[in-house]
Amino acid sequence: MALSVVAIGESLVHYFGVIPSYPGLDRTVQMHQFSMQCGGAAATSAATLANLGVAVAYVGKVSDDHFGEVISGSLADIGVNLRGLVHRPGRIGAFTFIAIEEAQGRRTAFQSDGDLPPLNVEEVDLTLLDGARYLLLDGTEPAAQIAAAQFAKGSNCGVVLRLSGRRPGTTELIALCDYLVVSEHFVSELVPTGELERGLRSLKDHGCRAVVITLGEEGCIGLGPDDQLVRVPGHEVDVVDTTGASEIFVGTLVHGLLEGWPFSLTLRIANRAAAHACTALGALAALPRSEEIRAYRKESES
Repeated sequence: MALSVVAIGESLVHYFGVIPSYPGLDRTVQMHQFSMQCGGAAATSAATLANLGVAVAYVGKVSDDHFGEVISGSLADIGVNLRGLVHRPGRIGAFTFIAIEEAQGRRTAFQSDGDLPPLNVEEVDLTLLDGARYLLLDGTEPAAQIAAAQFAKGSNCGVVLRLSGRRPGTTELIALCDYLVVSEHFVSELVPTGELERGLRSLKDHGCRAVVITLGEEGCIGLGPDDQLVRVPGHEVDVVDTTGASEIFVGTLVHGLLEGWPFSLTLRIANRAAAHACTALGALAALPRSEEIRAYRKESES
């Protein structure tokens, strides 16, 4: 069976620890809650789609240690196709430890990038894109992702690009994408703070069909294929942890594209799913389910 979506990019392991307050130097604090999960932009969006019943593959690199086992095991359990997963023997994978203060919800993250070399163009199985409707990229593997996007453009496969910041290859990837999702921080590097509509139009001028800026607790704003400006306010929830919310937003957005929903409806539902993602410890603990998406749609259309 042909895949509907192929996601290429980052995966890592998140360790979460909930503490009453951050300790001073030379102090020890007892964690109230602990969780270990697969994370990373492309991997989390792929998990979101798989949890919604979409045939999706994840292409990326993992180490052959415990970190790689956590990533591959977690994604496989959710139903992500891992035929394109590249294993790096003798390497150390990336991981992050995130300490979350229970009362204020503030986060302190400690990250190790590991020593995995970049994904080579030759390591990407482009046959995965045969019959796929969308290629999902996160900008973390520019050489491999540019090659995949070029292949997709010649195969009638739409390209969705999610960017949180500028990296080598960013400009080339934007020129190849159909749907672009960026953070407010990314836009602040292009236009003065607050000029979001100007930022949307500037990015859309690169040839994208639609552009979306995520605004955290303030929701999102997007410029659709027909140049319709859509503003979606934030949805108030009791926040536990915000890790992975934007990745769940992107995964849900791609689900909406597959379903053929109107642009404005897609943003409202994706925004709702992202808000819900903040109510649990780690993104994989709050992946949207099909029945929740149906409820969000009913809520959005009422």
